Amino acid sequence: MAAFSRGAGRLRYETSETAIRLIARRIVLRRRAHARCAEAISELRKNQQGLRLGMVLDAADFLAITDSALKRFDEGVAASDPEIGGKCDLEVARLESQMIQLYGIAALLARREMDLGEIAEVWGSMISVCDTVAQKIQRLCGEHTFCVASHDRILDIRNKSARLRELHL
Repeated sequence: MAAFSRGAGRLRYETSETAIRLIARRIVLRRRAHARCAEAISELRKNQQGLRLGMVLDAADFLAITDSALKRFDEGVAASDPEIGGKCDLEVARLESQMIQLYGIAALLARREMDLGEIAEVWGSMISVCDTVAQKIQRLCGEHTFCVASHDRILDIRNKSARLRELHL
């Protein structure tokens, strides 16, 4: 048992061997618990790194997203009435919005990348995507004048991407 006693003006703590064994046992259990927590934290960090690596986009993903968007654009334009033009306007606006989203994704990927060559490749992919989309919209602009502003905005995104690629070459 533990007991307090005063001697020579000091407070002393006297313990029995049983109390010392209990304290030692608690210390051992806490150390084991801390070790298990450290192992669990280490395992979580490994899993997070694996998840982070599995969710990275590359140039092929940009092209796949673009192909999907262009297919949907072509289907929407083909299904629209050429005399009305409202459906075409909606499809052009949707395609422009997807390009702005792709530009944001490219910027995010470029910020996370450490290799300058990889950053330049991201912006190069964005340039090729913009070229493809701009050609589609330009063909439509011959028939409808409302899409000229969207075409200009796509070319602005292309020029920004080109400047960023040149910066990282």
